Amino acid sequence: MNAPLRFIITLGLLSGLVAAAVDMYLPAMPALAQALGSDIGAVQQTLSMFLLGAAVSQAIFGPLADRFGRRPILLVGMTLFALSSLLCTHVVNVEQLIVLRLAQALGAAAGNVVVQALIRDLYEREEAARMMSFVMAVMTIIPLLAPAVGGYLLVWAGWQSIFWCLSLFGLLAVLLVFFSVPETLPTEKRQPLHPASLARAYWSIIKHRNAMAYNLCGAFVFATMFAFITGSPFVYIEYFGVEPHYFGYLFAANIVLMMCCNYFNARWIERLGSGRLLRIGIAIHVIAAGFLLLNSWTGMAGLVGVVVPCVISVGVLGLVASNSTSAALACFDSHGGKASGILGMTRMGLGALSGAIVGVLHNGSILVMAAVMLVCAVLAWLALQGVKQPVPSE
Repeated sequence: MNAPLRFIITLGLLSGLVAAAVDMYLPAMPALAQALGSDIGAVQQTLSMFLLGAAVSQAIFGPLADRFGRRPILLVGMTLFALSSLLCTHVVNVEQLIVLRLAQALGAAAGNVVVQALIRDLYEREEAARMMSFVMAVMTIIPLLAPAVGGYLLVWAGWQSIFWCLSLFGLLAVLLVFFSVPETLPTEKRQPLHPASLARAYWSIIKHRNAMAYNLCGAFVFATMFAFITGSPFVYIEYFGVEPHYFGYLFAANIVLMMCCNYFNARWIERLGSGRLLRIGIAIHVIAAGFLLLNSWTGMAGLVGVVVPCVISVGVLGLVASNSTSAALACFDSHGGKASGILGMTRMGLGALSGAIVGVLHNGSILVMAAVMLVCAVLAWLALQGVKQPVPSE
């Protein structure tokens, strides 16, 4: 089943709200700390709280999408994102920003969980992985541009303009859902919201060994990325002295490689299989994170010695995300929204945890970020070893 380009672009933009809300304000984090009278560690926690809110959102919107359908939940989430982004322009302290970032995350994450479930409604495993690669290729345009856009907005119009821009993005998302996204869950397949049935459904997902192995594999790679996202503004801007409006170009290198990996994955998945591509991605991920820690410890090659392994470690997510997600969701014929919610909650939850660790342990060196990234990479590799049987494509 071939999807129209407009449909792929729409799903990519809806999936990119979390990335936009995270990446666009990264260059402004040092300036936000100064403007709100806080330290960089407290501002880093606004990112961790955003990821925590996104994780909670997955558990909420997954079952709701299975009960009421995909479109209504998308409309509610996009509207919440637009409104909370608008309110962020009026904060006067970091505590207010944390609360509104939580609300912003609740709305943005609806796009992630519902788009994954929607793709699962329409496609079987290998085709779903291919479709997710195309959607992610579109979605990665957002983090490619967002840091640079945020950096220039900060310089030209102040940090509030970043949240104005995000609010407009949310409004665009509402219009896209209303006019371009069909309902993909038939009424007869919708699941009740009874607490006992929800508990049974979640338990059946959690206890599925292969599904959770693939889930944790992808989640720990996401955690590696969020450790980088949390630490990189300090590492690049404060430690190495990169100008905020140039930070976006260094960050964009990660996304360019991610887009290339997504394209490679979509083109070669039929020949190599999603399982083999996933293992290749994880191996590269661990090796790159190891070199990052080595370079950070020795100071070898300076900024280049940090940027290059970071780009590889984060960029290879293009080989990992779609394949681990489709493999996990393929384990379930029903409960697609709940399964997608569990996947998203695990990823955002571990991302919030890794980001929080980087923020709490922040001590003025770059070793904290590098060490957390390597630990997460190794845990991703260990999780993949928990797959009981080879994937069908192998």
